Amino acid sequence: MKLNDGSTMQTDLFFAATGRYPVGKNEETGLESAGVEVADRGMVGIDKKTLATSSKNVYAAGDVIGPPALASTSMEQAQRAVSAMFHEGDDDVTKDANHDDPLSIG
Repeated sequence: MKLNDGSTMQTDLFFAATGRYPVGKNEETGLESAGVEVADRGMVGIDKKTLATSSKNVYAAGDVIGPPALASTSMEQAQRAVSAMFHEGDDDVTKDANHDDPLSIG
């Protein structure tokens, strides 16, 4: 492996993290011009219960609304958002959701 200072290092294993960042503030997304509130760090603001954004009929789920950035969490969020889209009334759309206990190590 070649290091920034030009030297090399022999290894058996190499891990690389490329990093992630939200693109909500990116002008190309058009979120703010559509009336969707975007936080300074690029995350989309939502109603925690329904996942509705500040723009009528626009919902958000997954990494764009903040941690945890897990596929299983994003799937559950998407299901809740769709349920809220087609649910009328003031009932809690999440009452029938299946919530597993979080994994904890240590």
